[in-house]
Amino acid sequence: MTITISEGGCTYNDSMILQAGEVTVTADAKDLDKEEYMLTFFNLLDPDKTFADLMAATSGDAPPDWVYTISEKHLSPGESKTYSFMVEVGPVYLICWSTPPGRPISKKGPFEVMP
Repeated sequence: MTITISEGGCTYNDSMILQAGEVTVTADAKDLDKEEYMLTFFNLLDPDKTFADLMAATSGDAPPDWVYTISEKHLSPGESKTYSFMVEVGPVYLICWSTPPGRPISKKGPFEVMP
């Protein structure tokens, strides 16, 4: 999976289906105008919650108790990193962030997880 941070947002142009197990991500922060960028992958633990609820809840310092953070990766401007994390169940959601001011710049999902 390759995610590019450019022009103030994140792009991902591949399958929305993930294979359960190890997921390898190449994150490329091409933007240079913020101090830091971050990718956060989540599961929603409450079936009554939606992606809109998740985006509304991102204004606090910590994720709500109905969110499980699978992976969080910080990137400096112009930095590219490849990293892995484990995914077991879906749906999985991605939020891309920039700092300052520490707010979401893009969202992707849901990713379906296949056994």
